[in-house]
Amino acid sequence: RMHITICVILVSLIWAAWHLPYFFLPGSMHTGGNFPIYIVTTTATAFTLTAIHKMTGSILLCTLFHGWQNAIVMNVSAEMSHPGFLAMFGIQTIVSILLCIRPVGLARTKDFAATT
Repeated sequence: RMHITICVILVSLIWAAWHLPYFFLPGSMHTGGNFPIYIVTTTATAFTLTAIHKMTGSILLCTLFHGWQNAIVMNVSAEMSHPGFLAMFGIQTIVSILLCIRPVGLARTKDFAATT
């Protein structure tokens, strides 16, 4: 088995590649966007979703978080290269990584730490 951090990074790269066509579709919110920054934000989100799932075991909560995040991004004008936007995703990533690799008693089961 691979370490959880490696798995999340691999999944986030696949996830970013899945969304790559949006950067070339006219009228898409990603058209002409910065793909490397998108990879960073996708990785941050992947760690967040992993932390949610590891702590709760709920795919529904992961789905709701992703939907909530999409609703905000599609309705609030945010420039992905803005320092504040990047800082928010940076903080989100750090907190999520810490939750994934060092649960600090937030686990839903006793074997949580053994599975990381």
